[in-house]
Amino acid sequence: MNRSFFIANHLLPCALSCIFALLSSGCSAATDEDLSGGNPSETVGTASESLLAGPTVNFQQYSYIQTNQPATEVYMDCQPDQVLTGVGAWVSGDNFAGLTVYCRDIEPNGQLSILETSYIHRGASQEGGPVNADSGKVVVGVGGIVTADNVYRLVIRECNWDPSTKRVNVFSCNYKSNNSGTQFTTEQYKEAFEGMSATDKARSVATGVGFTSSSDNLYNVRMSRGLLW
Repeated sequence: MNRSFFIANHLLPCALSCIFALLSSGCSAATDEDLSGGNPSETVGTASESLLAGPTVNFQQYSYIQTNQPATEVYMDCQPDQVLTGVGAWVSGDNFAGLTVYCRDIEPNGQLSILETSYIHRGASQEGGPVNADSGKVVVGVGGIVTADNVYRLVIRECNWDPSTKRVNVFSCNYKSNNSGTQFTTEQYKEAFEGMSATDKARSVATGVGFTSSSDNLYNVRMSRGLLW
């Protein structure tokens, strides 16, 4: 039998089938157990720490930015073509011990999905509760404060999402926190708009986040940033 014919007709379809099966299962690079938050408006997805790669249907590229260089203690990306819409975390023994990120799909008509999917790394968030963007908004910035071996405050910057253009309204952003008082001060903060041109700010959203704690402080915020087409 012709060797090229055998590869094309037998081995290649099998390989493609295996690749499709991996993609369908979420291409998980992590082995952490996924736990449901118990919210009927949420779905629970497959944990993944390093899944994002572009280009995709909605994103031209992804990049990773952070406030400091050491590796993060906990990190989680949304799935491709999802946007970050919330985050929760907890600390134990001066290290981040759990992280939850909340994500929504960008639908074909540009609308954000009604269902919000949660992805959990190591364990469900326990301290202070998560902070989630309001309906119709996306996260462009994340920061917080760690004190007394606890996540004292998480802060997000949320902006209105325009489904007709699949763009962020950079003039309609506000900060939101899971802690009252001086709500928007942070020890570390990272934003998808940083270093972007005025045009590209409207194309930039957060698509994942992670943290490191050191000496009873939030030491590092790492973010994946998606650049929309």
